[in-house]
Amino acid sequence: MSEKELQRLRREINRIDAGILSLVNRRMKTSARIGERKRKLGLPPYDPVREREIITRLKSRHSGPLSAPGIDLVFGEILSACRSAFRPIRVAYARPEQSPGHAAGVFNFGRSVRFLACPGKSGVYRALQTGRADYGMITAPSKKPGFPPGLIVVKKETFPGRAGKKERFIVLRAKGE
Repeated sequence: MSEKELQRLRREINRIDAGILSLVNRRMKTSARIGERKRKLGLPPYDPVREREIITRLKSRHSGPLSAPGIDLVFGEILSACRSAFRPIRVAYARPEQSPGHAAGVFNFGRSVRFLACPGKSGVYRALQTGRADYGMITAPSKKPGFPPGLIVVKKETFPGRAGKKERFIVLRAKGE
C-alpha cells in the first residue's frame, strides 16, 4: 500500500468517525427528551428490558464484521452515555473498586455512571435507602438473598467475571424511584 493510499483511507476513516459522532449526538439528544418524559411520568431512567430489546434487535440485523460481543460492548457504552445524558445515574457497589460488584456495575451500566463505593452490602442498601444511589449492585449469593424493606430487584443476570468464571449479580433500587 502506498503512502498516498494510506492517507486516502485515513481521510475516509475521519469522515466515517465524524458521521458516527453526529449520529451518537443526535441519539443522545433524543434520549434526553425521553429521559425528561420518563421523569415527568415518574418512570426510572434505567429500563433493562428496553435496553435488551435494543441490543437484540441490533444483533438480529447485523451482518458483520462487528461481532455480537462487539455489539454488546459498543452499544452498551452508547446506551450508558445516552442514559446519563439527562442526569448521571448513581450506582452503589460493595468495596473494593475492583470487586465483582463494581465489575458487574460496569458490565450492566457502562462507564457513564457515577459509581459509589460502599462498605459491604449493608452500605449498598443504606445508599439506596437514603437516596445517595439510584441503583445498587450486589453479587448474588448461592442461597436466596433477603433484602431490607423498601428495596426491589430490577434485574438478575450473570456476567463473565474473573478468570472467565460466570458471576451472578443483582441490580436493586429503592421502591418509588
